[in-house]
Amino acid sequence: MDYKLNVALGNVTGVSLVNKFGRVNDNLDLGVTTDIWDGANSGIGTLIWVAPTQARIHAITSTSTADDEGSTGAYSVTIFGLTSWDADEVSETVILDGTNNVNTVNSYVIIHRMFVNAGANTTDININTGQISATAATDGTVTAYIMAGQAQTEMAVYGVPSTQNLIITDFRASVYRATTAAINYRFRYNPNPDVQLTGFRDLGGLAVNSAGTTTLTTDINYVKIPGPAIIKVQGISSANNADGSARFAGYLVRK
Repeated sequence: MDYKLNVALGNVTGVSLVNKFGRVNDNLDLGVTTDIWDGANSGIGTLIWVAPTQARIHAITSTSTADDEGSTGAYSVTIFGLTSWDADEVSETVILDGTNNVNTVNSYVIIHRMFVNAGANTTDININTGQISATAATDGTVTAYIMAGQAQTEMAVYGVPSTQNLIITDFRASVYRATTAAINYRFRYNPNPDVQLTGFRDLGGLAVNSAGTTTLTTDINYVKIPGPAIIKVQGISSANNADGSARFAGYLVRK
């Protein structure tokens, strides 16, 4: 078997695959810098993703009472993130209580992935009826969203702890043809989130145009990003109400 398949199967000690993707539906606007994550979607409009100021308990809630144990929507949410910039990724499952807050057991410096689990009475598994959010205590900022019916986060944001390096092997981005627009994407990272949370550097970029090629991919030559770090993708559109997505992938390697 090839190396990547062995990594995916867990046969390579200290190495795992990372695949992160995000989309902004109809809310990339003319000249406005926008992070590619669920919170930037129309109806929410939080264009820049914000990490908690420190490790925080997060309140998990839905906008629908159907996302509840034994109801017709999502039964629970599984959360993936870092409790410290010096600790490996952890996960936990939170049983939903509809529109009521349910607190996480762990405190997180970043939540970079969530997916939902179906309720016992639903006939369409893994579908959430409402919009699910993870809100940091004290800060009041939302670290992650799952859009209604989406079943998982679509956020091109990822946190790497100090115990690991992320070796980026692939970066791609696209624009959808509903609106004629060009989108300039920037692949960015914060090299010291344990010290500050707002300073990001550019690592590369792509430009796509809905009047021509709508998806572009670049090989960024196994660039190593040492942890701790936050990686994210931003887009700037040439027209209002553009719809775009971005993805990056690589190997997470223990130091």
